[in-house]
Amino acid sequence: MLDRDSENNGVLPNGIAIPHHQVNDTWYRVDESQRVIEMVSIMRSGEGQIVQVGVYSDGTGWNSATGAIEPSEPYVLSAFDSQFLWDLGQFEASGSQPQITEEILPDGGAGLLFVIRDEFEDSPVELISYELPVIGTEIRALFGQDDGYLHRKEVIFRLLDGSERVSISLEKQMTFEEPTEEAFAYLAKKEEAVKK
Repeated sequence: MLDRDSENNGVLPNGIAIPHHQVNDTWYRVDESQRVIEMVSIMRSGEGQIVQVGVYSDGTGWNSATGAIEPSEPYVLSAFDSQFLWDLGQFEASGSQPQITEEILPDGGAGLLFVIRDEFEDSPVELISYELPVIGTEIRALFGQDDGYLHRKEVIFRLLDGSERVSISLEKQMTFEEPTEEAFAYLAKKEEAVKK
């Protein structure tokens, strides 16, 4: 979920608006070196309507919003942390340390909550997403202690008037299972587009 002052999060080339509330399902097939050799990513609105689909296979990528076929190479599947390690690196570069507490996961398992905060009241930042300048940020990331996976991440902005906005709120679930018929159908649709 994205929280912005704008009506949507932009408009795709096919005229479909990118919603603030979205559900993204991504399926990867990797080789023994953890390189992605096939990928299907489906973005849906909060109501379940398909917004766009991205497909990668056989050295090319296809996007349903543009219809474009682009060359692409297999890539190593890396962290599923929604850029939290990058956020943490930026934070620690200033000499700060995250706050870490134990928290129970939604499924009852043990989790660790990492919280990093940055205040910049003396130099507010103008963002295109908000009418008021931002004077502070807080990033909260919940990882499972048993699986090490990111389960939830929030980015909170404190605005000039003292109010807070949860700019990004996401929940992640990872499964290891066979691809759906829908994923296979989009792989076939992409191959048809390549042949045209």
